[in-house]
Amino acid sequence: MTIRTAGHGQAAATAPQTLLLVLSGNMLLDALEVSSIFVALPSITGQFALSPQAAYWLQGGFAIGFGSVALCGGRLGTALGRRRVYLAALGLFALASAAAAAAPTAALVVAARALKGGCVALTAPTGLAIISELFPDGPPRHRALRVYAACGAAGLALGAVLSGALTEVSWRYALAFPVPVALALGWLAARTIPADSPSAGQSLWRSVSSLLVILAGMSFLVAAIGGPGSRRLSVLLGIGLLGLVCCGLERASIGTVARLLSISGYWRSVCGAALLNGSFWGLLLALSMTTQARGHWPPAATAMLVLLAGAVTFVLTLRAPIQQARFGTERLIATGWVLTVIGYATGLLPPA
Repeated sequence: MTIRTAGHGQAAATAPQTLLLVLSGNMLLDALEVSSIFVALPSITGQFALSPQAAYWLQGGFAIGFGSVALCGGRLGTALGRRRVYLAALGLFALASAAAAAAPTAALVVAARALKGGCVALTAPTGLAIISELFPDGPPRHRALRVYAACGAAGLALGAVLSGALTEVSWRYALAFPVPVALALGWLAARTIPADSPSAGQSLWRSVSSLLVILAGMSFLVAAIGGPGSRRLSVLLGIGLLGLVCCGLERASIGTVARLLSISGYWRSVCGAALLNGSFWGLLLALSMTTQARGHWPPAATAMLVLLAGAVTFVLTLRAPIQQARFGTERLIATGWVLTVIGYATGLLPPA
């Protein structure tokens, strides 16, 4: 099976495996971005003398950017063309990475990371959609999705190692290394992702309107880092604008989410994912701040904590089908929750 794509004005045949590698490479880049900030966080916080509450936004801004743009990202890809949106998001991701590395203030670092979160909200779902169309349902698609997920776990580990080594020199290098990776992936994606026909119309204007309001809302939230005097008003304005997107411009998207959440199994899956991801990233943030700021660990030593988590996830993801066949999905989920509780409980023990 091959796909005809346009590259430099000429059609080219792309094997599904080649396209899968490009899309998985972008997933790896996204995980690199997530893990690298945890290792560099204490250095950035010390550089700008941030409080713990303000330091949170260095990671939280990325999550807000992702969650906000995800509301209109799918429709934007349909209206403008998935290939066009994917390539534009990768280019903007590289530009935002360079801006974050050169930012003179913490607010600009947060703004750049929020922008990068929005870019990931455009590329990650598009990659999954292309994989779903490219590989037939069944074992071929399951294998492709495992490779896609495993690259995310590998990026989590690799990002920690690279960030630990680069932060030893300067945290700005840790924020800058995604630039060449994003540019290289953009070049490969332009040569492999199949062209599609956009269906511009009313959905385009609604998507653009939502995106503009989202950017305005995030700008107010970023401005809240500027000082105590403007913090409360900026937060209220930012939340108000993002609420306008949810309740006004994106009522259809919110309605779809509400219908999905009404399904009991889906609701449990969403809650479980939110609890696991939220607590895990919070744990990494707390460990990074504690080990470096209070324990005086070098960044490279802190990176080993993230590397360990990423390596375990990578190995277990590749072996997931074997584990499911042997033990059953329900037992694996229950075991995972028990191990999670035990792992977090050890954090309450006296430090060694």
